[in-house]
This record gives sequence, structure tokens and C-alpha cells, in this order.
Amino acid sequence: MTRIFGLAVAFVLALALAPISAQAQQIFACVNNNSGAVKMVSNATCNNNEKLVNVGGALAGADYQCVPSQPISPDDTFSFTSTGVSFGSGIYTAGGAFTSFALQPGIYQIHLSGTQFTLMFGETFQISARLNAINVTSWFYTSISNSPIVDIVGGDRLVSVGQPNSILQIINDAKFFIPAGKCELVITKLQ
Repeated sequence: MTRIFGLAVAFVLALALAPISAQAQQIFACVNNNSGAVKMVSNATCNNNEKLVNVGGALAGADYQCVPSQPISPDDTFSFTSTGVSFGSGIYTAGGAFTSFALQPGIYQIHLSGTQFTLMFGETFQISARLNAINVTSWFYTSISNSPIVDIVGGDRLVSVGQPNSILQIINDAKFFIPAGKCELVITKLQ
């Protein structure tokens, strides 16, 4: 009985540790040949003016936090510090606090979120990701309560980088506010 139990446990462990098929791990995106816009697709087909890319595995990633309690005026660049969590290469910064990231060619997932942003009631504001001084994606937020404190659930955006050492910056495009709580930026290179 003990030997059968041992064999059963070994079999279950072997199944659990067996790699999943390559087809099950693949994630695809289509990159527009003209605009560079990226969209995730559930199958491996794109339109004629798009290029299919496999973004199934992360090649590099890094986690950053906003410099807290720093007032951010319209057209100001967010300042970040590294949390020390990173892997791979393709994402570079300089100094202890920085306002830009150097990215190498590929497709990146950019995640932005934050808590306790001080904002005037009823105002809408926008945060943009600029690549080489051109807006490539944005996050919009609105204060919908009587409190001037809002939490930001920014979410993920995909950005295609075509040139080496492209400069990514996160910009406040709208109203004056203060990120009093935690603000986090995660950049992941997918391809």
C-alpha cells in the first residue's frame, strides 16, 4: 500500500512539474505598420496592415515608485525611484531619482496605478506615456466623490518601441495634483 501511494505521489508530482505545451503559453499581438499601435489578439491573425508578434514571455521587467508628496503641475514629468525589483535587460534609468527610462526595441507592457492623489472635486486629469516626446498612450481619472483624495487604477497599456535608446516619460497632462500615497509603475518587455 505504501509503495502504491509513493508511486501515485510521484506520478502527480511529475504531472505538476511537466511543462505546458508551447502552444498553450503563446500570447499574440498585432502591431500596426503605420501607427505602431499594439493590440492583443486571441488568435494568431492580424489585418493586412499589421505585423503579428508573439509576446508570450517576459524578457525584462522593472518596478518603480513615484517620488511621494511631490507636487506635479500640468506638463510636469513624474519622478520615480527604483524598488530594486527588476530582471533582464532592455530598461535603463540613471541616478537615484529619475524622470525618464531608456527602452530598447520591442513591445512593452506599462502598468500605472496609485493611491491617495489629491485632486479637486469633479476634475478630470490625464497622465500620458510619451516615447521620444510623442504621446503613445494615456490614462484618464476623474474625482467622483466629495473627497479630493482619489485612487488611481491605471491599468496596463502596450507600447511598441522601434528605435534603440528610446526615451519613455510619464507626464501629467492636465490638472495640478499631489501623489500623497503610493504610485507604482511597472514596465515589462514582452518582445
